Amino acid sequence: GCKLLSVKLKTEFPASAPAWRKTSPEGRESRHAGRATPGIYGNAAVQWRTTACHDGNLKCSVIRGIVRLPTTKPTIMTEQDKITIFDAIINPFLCHTPSPGAQGSGYLFPEALRRMLNASLSAQCDNHIGCAKHERSVNRNGMRNGYKPRTILTSTGEITLDVPQVRNSATPFHPVIPGFEQGARIDRALNLSIAEMYLQGVSTRKVAKVMKELCGGHGVSAAYVSQCAAQLDELFEQWRTRPQPLISHLFLDATYIKTRLNNRVTDCAVFVAVGIEAETGKRIVLGISTGISEAAEHWSAFIQSLLDRGMNTPLTVTSDDHKGIRTALARTLTGTLWQRCQFHFQQNAQAYVTSARYKGIAASHIRSIFNAGNRNMAKLVTQNVLATFREDGQDKLADWLEENIEECLTIIDCPPNVQRCLRTSNIMECINRQLKRRTNVVSIFPSEASLLRLVTAKAMDLSDEWEGSSKTYITPEKLRQTAEVLTAAAPQSRESNAA
Repeated sequence: GCKLLSVKLKTEFPASAPAWRKTSPEGRESRHAGRATPGIYGNAAVQWRTTACHDGNLKCSVIRGIVRLPTTKPTIMTEQDKITIFDAIINPFLCHTPSPGAQGSGYLFPEALRRMLNASLSAQCDNHIGCAKHERSVNRNGMRNGYKPRTILTSTGEITLDVPQVRNSATPFHPVIPGFEQGARIDRALNLSIAEMYLQGVSTRKVAKVMKELCGGHGVSAAYVSQCAAQLDELFEQWRTRPQPLISHLFLDATYIKTRLNNRVTDCAVFVAVGIEAETGKRIVLGISTGISEAAEHWSAFIQSLLDRGMNTPLTVTSDDHKGIRTALARTLTGTLWQRCQFHFQQNAQAYVTSARYKGIAASHIRSIFNAGNRNMAKLVTQNVLATFREDGQDKLADWLEENIEECLTIIDCPPNVQRCLRTSNIMECINRQLKRRTNVVSIFPSEASLLRLVTAKAMDLSDEWEGSSKTYITPEKLRQTAEVLTAAAPQSRESNAA
């Protein structure tokens, strides 16, 4: 009166799998575990057997328990029998004392993963040599030469593997651990997680601390966090060199971030270009680059890279009055209308005010010109403002304003809501603040490449957010109206600029 029940802890294996080699380290350990486990659990007698299987490149061990249950009704399994099976098979395995190769109290998953990876390495060794262990063959490619321990870091913690060694082989044996790069000690999933945390604003030392808490052991170093982020360079390069859509308006600006160049800390320029798509009216980050300064050569190279990627000639370019930008625009985007940032214009005007109390008054008068609504009204307001400045003794301010005010009125005849979007480079200041918020965590970048990597990741996220949003920056209908106005005003603007 007893019945035999075979309970497998894993059932995803083909029936035609070969028998487990009893001389392997896993086989010896499994037999040892079976002998060490008491043979009787309550009324159940247990015998442990270990088999193996092949599944593509993965070779895994299967622990199989043979249970002998005394019963007077061989065809009926009671609830007590089911409880006895769990106590006899599953619970001993979960609560089994870890073997010398197991780590920590969470024994089941690290130990199962270790056995599967060891089986995979053993199968690779068999395929390399051409025969199994203790098998004789005249065509074999080398001999087994024991095992070498190797500790790897996974999401379940540190695991020590037995890597087979081969001698007298015509070709070297390079085992591949599934899920790991060649020679890597941390799996690809963790590497991507590390890189993602770093790019999302967590400092390298904080990432290293988090990984140590999650995976145990020594964790990872701050330098390794940077190495993981460097694995995304190919993705970032593809984004920076992607084809450009058709745009109607362009914004340009740069910011400075401290970087170590030639063994000294200096301010490195980060160039950013944002465009308004002609078809959708949405904002898009067209490109981002770094350079040692905002010289005309660097701006020219940056704008030319946008043109080489297929960017069309935009109707307008909005930027501040930086000499490098002005020179680069004259070299690369000839004929494009330039809109000087009105906010920066008001800041520049303060340098010509002779009295601190008059700065607020001067700013208010200049704003009245910008809010005139159309070009004819702006000219009348400008004449009144110039007369007021000269009456108040601000002759230098009046002369400077009369000479430069036309650069700020390029889009004065466009619809009012379009004027608000195109008359300043505030959109670029917003991007610069977000870049600084992220780069301030690093403080000083070790190289220009690391700076470019981080600002590219932030620009990608921002551009994806804009493109994925249902909101438009300027509606396509307003863009068409603006194009008609600017096309008609373009010859007059060129003549005034030439004069």
